[in-house]
Amino acid sequence: MIYLPKILSFKNLLILVFLFCLSAKGLAQFDIPEVPSKQTSVYDYANLLNSGQKSALENKLVRYSDTTSTQIVVVIIPSTKGEDISFLGAKWGQKWGIGQEGKDNGILITLATEDRKVDINTGYGIETIITDRMAEQVINRVMIPQFKEVIITRVLIKELMHFFKCFKVNIKVRDKKMTALIFAIFYPLSSSFL
Repeated sequence: MIYLPKILSFKNLLILVFLFCLSAKGLAQFDIPEVPSKQTSVYDYANLLNSGQKSALENKLVRYSDTTSTQIVVVIIPSTKGEDISFLGAKWGQKWGIGQEGKDNGILITLATEDRKVDINTGYGIETIITDRMAEQVINRVMIPQFKEVIITRVLIKELMHFFKCFKVNIKVRDKKMTALIFAIFYPLSSSFL
């Protein structure tokens, strides 16, 4: 049997390990940038998209936001620096105030290229249409299998299209005009990238 000095008792050792893990997690946090003065819908901090792809995606998302009031923002970063991508996306959405004030109807899609992680965060005002479960299904069934094939740019566009197909199913009963609008915006975008 190994005897530890009183100072290094099992309880103290557990406390030290816990404090170390807590401090290491604190050092690994991603610094969310300040809200840019020129706001748009695509923020590519990893330089993944070329200027044409970024511009096309921005234009579609801005037009969508202007016609539906639901703001969709895509953030592409190299790495989360060890932070959980879901919590990072939630903090990012709150810090930047994505969605209309008072309606909380924003959607943030966070993509970390080096980590090969992605997450979809929805505001409370849109969760009745796009639930967390639906967002997870899009990630697990569409995006992750394709990330494994390293087709990140195409995955982002396909993911948006699949996301809006799910959106269409839920809106179909509520508002057929909105469904037509979603596909009028995103269908040309998907065909130009895929």
